[in-house]
Amino acid sequence: MSERILKRETLIPVVLLLFALGARIYQINQGFWYDELYTILNYIHAPLSKMLTSMPRPNNHVLSNLLARLSIGIFGESEFSVRLPSLILGSITVPALYVLGRRVFPGRVALVASLLFCFSKWPVWFAQEARGYAGMILCGLVSQMLFLELIQEFRQGRAWLYFFFSLAAIYFHPYSAFIIASHALVFLGFRLWREPGAGWKPFYAALAVAVAALILYAPMFSSMMKFLETGARVSSGRDLSGAFIIQWSEDWGAGRGHPYLSLIMAGLFLIGLIQGFFKRPIASAAFIIPVILILLVTSFMELFIYHRFLAFFLPFYFLIIACGIEALSKWIKLKRLAFAIMAVLLLALVLRPLAEYYRLGMQGFRPAARWIQTHHPSEQVYSIGLSAEEFRYYLPSAIPVTMGKDIEPDKASGSLVVASHPWSWGNLNTRYLSRKCKLLKTWHSAGYDENNVSVFQCEH
Repeated sequence: MSERILKRETLIPVVLLLFALGARIYQINQGFWYDELYTILNYIHAPLSKMLTSMPRPNNHVLSNLLARLSIGIFGESEFSVRLPSLILGSITVPALYVLGRRVFPGRVALVASLLFCFSKWPVWFAQEARGYAGMILCGLVSQMLFLELIQEFRQGRAWLYFFFSLAAIYFHPYSAFIIASHALVFLGFRLWREPGAGWKPFYAALAVAVAALILYAPMFSSMMKFLETGARVSSGRDLSGAFIIQWSEDWGAGRGHPYLSLIMAGLFLIGLIQGFFKRPIASAAFIIPVILILLVTSFMELFIYHRFLAFFLPFYFLIIACGIEALSKWIKLKRLAFAIMAVLLLALVLRPLAEYYRLGMQGFRPAARWIQTHHPSEQVYSIGLSAEEFRYYLPSAIPVTMGKDIEPDKASGSLVVASHPWSWGNLNTRYLSRKCKLLKTWHSAGYDENNVSVFQCEH
């Protein structure tokens, strides 16, 4: 390799890392949103024994919580310190996507995929969120790429790295287990197709990860089963439906309210996927099968689903889209120019949702609390519904009215009411707010509309 090429291959990951850090540090100190607050109050602040043994909801991303706890111990508790592990992991993912991606795909495809991932809304959101998704994405990416290499040539050192990153991915988020399940399926399919040079060793490596993960999660099994039996089907989460697919394509595309622009990205994804199955069938299967498994299990068990449960797929989503750009450019004259133009246009397309995210943020609990302290410092405040307890992180004096409970009109007369997630208010509270209270201010969210935070003034 010439010195010039060597310098370029060193410079590109460094530049990508700087881009990623810049995009993820900006607004890193915004207020926590509901899921972060639930995690902080119920796991990070809880005794270590509870964190390691309790999973009453899928919010307990154990390895992420352990790292956040370590960061708090070093720097004290703040939005920045709690999110620092995700910031580091999410930033590293961008150059890692380029370095690992070009082992399977052309360099320009890996570069475009890395830039799209770098400046897309959800990868930035997950890197600024005090939860396990950034770790899930990075470790899932490394696990996938290592497994593809293990099938071709088994090396003991590579196998240990595969074990470490795969287990870490599952401990960051339990849905990463579907990645390992897909490895077993891909290996068996590969073996039926032709004899792998590595023998059965890659399959045993995946099996070892599964056994280790079962041991780590064994203390949580009882609470997990209880949730599956009583909570998963009636949760606030969304079911798997056509509406979910549409919303998913918009969220990972040009953003909500832009379905036609999102269809462009979906079309490029399908082109890249079809092209990929002809050129790289093993890699394509390894990327897609975990998603299919999650959707099948979700449908069969009637579980709720958010697109963030599929966050590990984001690097491959952009790799496949970049493959779609490459395929289209080959059908057009001036292939390199066409590829560059389409890449720039697509990058401009993903920047719009990112700009909206920077402007609106995750959720407005902190600005709502500060606004109340500035404009209504002496008034009684109620917080209702799903976030009743979580809002008190920023306004401890708020009186929580949790889900299933109703505001007492006589006591709430003349008070302020803070609310998000309208489906959690209850019929009586909803009627009371609509008939007896005036909406003063709303802080909109770059996430779901249910995350909007509103302050109401109730009449005397």
